[in-house]
Amino acid sequence: MDLREDLKSVVKKEEIEECVTRVMTGIEARIVKDIEKLVDRKVQEVKEKVDSLEFKYQSLQEHVTQLGKQHAEQLESMEIQMTKRMI
Repeated sequence: MDLREDLKSVVKKEEIEECVTRVMTGIEARIVKDIEKLVDRKVQEVKEKVDSLEFKYQSLQEHVTQLGKQHAEQLESMEIQMTKRMI
């Protein structure tokens, strides 16, 4: 090969490398976008589950409080009845 042909092959090689680099950069950018979308979706799912659990926890707390009040009322009623029977 002479010098001209060597230069032509070098130019072609550089063009090919640039093309491959552009393609890989595009692919990487697309993968990053896809991963970001997936992460955002999963974060939203987790937030929704946490919100649901917080609501259930609050409901359970209210129910426990209500049961405690009922229990206290029933104990008081039983004590009153026992006092009346002793008299």
